[in-house]
Order: sequence, then structure tokens, then C-alpha cells
Amino acid sequence: MKHLRWKVPILALIISSLLLSTGLADLTGILELTQKTLYQGESATLTVALRNTGFQREDDISLTINMVQALGGAKTVKIPQLHPGGTYTRDIFIQTLSDTPLGEYEITGTVQQKGFAQPIPIATGTLNVKAYPIITSHVLQKEAFAQAEESKLTIRTENKGQDVLKDVRIKLIYPPNFIAPTTEQLIGDLAPEEEISKTFSFTTPKKGAAYHVSVETTFSDQDGAHVPRLYTLSLNVAGEQQFGFIETILTIIILLLIIRLFWAKFA
Repeated sequence: MKHLRWKVPILALIISSLLLSTGLADLTGILELTQKTLYQGESATLTVALRNTGFQREDDISLTINMVQALGGAKTVKIPQLHPGGTYTRDIFIQTLSDTPLGEYEITGTVQQKGFAQPIPIATGTLNVKAYPIITSHVLQKEAFAQAEESKLTIRTENKGQDVLKDVRIKLIYPPNFIAPTTEQLIGDLAPEEEISKTFSFTTPKKGAAYHVSVETTFSDQDGAHVPRLYTLSLNVAGEQQFGFIETILTIIILLLIIRLFWAKFA
């Protein structure tokens, strides 16, 4: 009887552990990224799917997506119940910045149920962050323009990446009242370290001011199309010549002197 007393608790513990392990083994997870490669400043959507492949309902589930802080940090969601054959799906938005460190980032998913001390890994994914490959600059014919003046603007586009960029296109977005016969030009494929210049004609508005013109670049690489990137330049249009405060005062004084002399002469 003494031997049976300590064997029963041990046997119960073994059976309980097997049941718990079987429960966790019935949960499978998948991580899917809309894009596995991002350039700095771009975003992606991470879809997480957790499925119950067993024959019993699973309760009190904690699903954690582990990411470095540069990608937003770890995120945990609670799933009260997941019935047999059921799937829990969640989309997680990932935004990189212009200064996000370059490199490959591992994204892991772990699941934990009530009664388990350690989370169990369910899925792993990798996101590669690269430097934006296109460098855009501009050349203006002069620093300031007259009103309603016809002129030209040259846009230089250079591929500083390591891959061929396809379907490279540049588009100019002018403020209102600019006249531009062409606002978009196709560059085509751009090899690494290759630079191509395109010239656009425009006519300035009939109002002097400092205007901002946006240059939009789009392209595709081996991973597909990427989000357009904007580059902004300033374009100054001179205003009409107007009297300042001092000039106005001097004009009034001169007119008063003329009136006084005229009055003194004929009084």
C-alpha cells in the first residue's frame, strides 16, 4: 500500500502532462507577410492565423507576436475560446521609419495556455529592411523666376541599390495655377549606379510666392511594386515691386514740400 500511495500521484502527474501537451499540440499557427522585404519608411501587414486542429475546445489562449522594438515591439492578444476546427486570424500593421536599422528581423509567434509555464513556439517569419535605393535631385535654370515665365526643370534619378529597378517612373506634382504640358515620364529599367535625367517644362503662375513642387518616384524590383516616394523642392516666383513703408513716407514728405512751395509762390 505504501508503494501504491506514491505511485498514484506520479502516474496522475504524467497523465496530466500528456493531456496538456496534447492540447497544445492541437494549436498550429501561421505567419504571413504582405512583403518580406521593405525599404526604410515602408509598411507591411503581418497576418497571424491560429488554428485548433484537435477534437476539443481550447480555452484561455494567449497569442504573442515577438518583434524587436524597431518594428513595433511584442504584441499579445487573448483568445477566450477556440473550438475544434476553428481559426483565429489577426492582422498586425508594421511600419518602418526612415532611420530603422537595416538588416533581417526574425518575427516569432508563441502560444500559451492556462496552466503552462512556458510558451510554445508556433511559427517564425523573417522581414528584411533595406535602404531606399533611389536618390532624386533637381536642377533649376535659376534661383528665382518671374511671373508667368516659361522655364525648365531637370530631375536626376539614380539607383544606389544593388538590384535592377524596373518600370521606374517620375511624376511632378505642381501647385495650382502652374502650367505644365508634361508631368510624368517613364525612365524604364535602372541598373545599379545608373543615373538618368529627365527635363520638364513649366510656366509659373501670375502671382509671386515660394512654391513647393513634389517629385514622385515609383518602381518595381524582384519583390514587386513599392510605395511611391516623394521628394519636395522649392521654386520661387518673384512678386510685384511695391513701395515699402519708408518709401511711402518719403513720397508723402516730397508731395507736402511741393504743395508748400506752390502755395508760397502763388499766395
